[in-house]
Amino acid sequence: MKENKSTQPAAEKKKKEDSFFDAKFSIEAIQNEPYEDGFTWKTVLGALFICFVMMPGIIFMGLMIGQDLGTAAEWVTIILFVEISRRAFITLRKQELYILKYTASQLTHVAGGMALGGGMFAWLIWNRYMRNSEAFHAFGIAHEVPDWVAPYGDAAFQHFLASVWWPVIGVTVAAMLLSKFTQLSLGYIAFKATADMEKLPFPLAPIAAEGAIALAETSQDKGKNRYRQSCFSIGIVMGAAFGILYIAIPTLTSAFFGRPIQLLPIPFLDLTTSFEKWLPGGTIGLSLNLALLFMGFVLPWRIVIGMFSTAILFQIILNPIFQRQGWMPSWAPGKDAIETHVAASIDIYLSVGIGTAFAIAIVGFLGRVQGDCQNSQTQKGQSCRTIRFRL
Repeated sequence: MKENKSTQPAAEKKKKEDSFFDAKFSIEAIQNEPYEDGFTWKTVLGALFICFVMMPGIIFMGLMIGQDLGTAAEWVTIILFVEISRRAFITLRKQELYILKYTASQLTHVAGGMALGGGMFAWLIWNRYMRNSEAFHAFGIAHEVPDWVAPYGDAAFQHFLASVWWPVIGVTVAAMLLSKFTQLSLGYIAFKATADMEKLPFPLAPIAAEGAIALAETSQDKGKNRYRQSCFSIGIVMGAAFGILYIAIPTLTSAFFGRPIQLLPIPFLDLTTSFEKWLPGGTIGLSLNLALLFMGFVLPWRIVIGMFSTAILFQIILNPIFQRQGWMPSWAPGKDAIETHVAASIDIYLSVGIGTAFAIAIVGFLGRVQGDCQNSQTQKGQSCRTIRFRL
């Protein structure tokens, strides 16, 4: 009997440790916690730190090398505030850390497909450059661009507080507000349809929450060793080592010697021109970004296999066939991966993508109606049969 009593606590302890290491269990436990407001003066100070310290560097990297700090700006801000709060005997809650991370992601996000980090401020610099560039002058459209997009001439190089920038900033702020209203309204509808009704998995969603939880545990409890803290620390060291090889060395050598030394090709290893003799029109590139590699470990294996197989099918197998059939007139020998991708998109995949989007929208709408019909208690039989007949 004594042995059974002594082994029972050990078994219960082992069970708790196993459930603790289960990330799914931890996320579900957090969702059942009571609501706490995370918007405090601490998050406001974090937002000001991002604006005055992080954003200039992010915009510089986007304009100079076509790269951004990515999530590094968010986590550097969070780690800094966690360490400051610990030394000031202030505890940061999970809600505050996640609000701070969300604020950082909105201020430092990459604008569109231009690899411009810095949000709306990066777009202001980009639009000013484009309107006053040689390309716009060569096409004769520099004078046709309205002033609420970007100033023209010497006035464009004034600071953002000058009067010539007021119309641009006003339109940008209005567009951001309308975009945010659209995102919150339609995004909430899409969330309810996919998460609550369809119950689709979101494999990348818990990552940000796990990071905030790890740092919150560091701020709240100094005596306990948590597995999230160890994983987070290992990830920081690996990211720092990769960043030195991928970004720091090219940037520093370009500043001191006038020519960057790239140990790893930026943004990817382009092999398109090397294989264009055998695969004309094919897009061949190999990304050496460590973040994309680790993202593959998080995504479900079906998605990874699907993305890999479709990329091989369309970019390497079908593109050369389309080019030999004369369906890619915009492509010419000597074009790199980006130019080849743009040519294929304009000639073929843009129209295919539009048609596919309409088809997915129709199928999704009908599937949603079908799901609501099956959940109905009163009109389950007749209505569902009618929709199946129409499909």
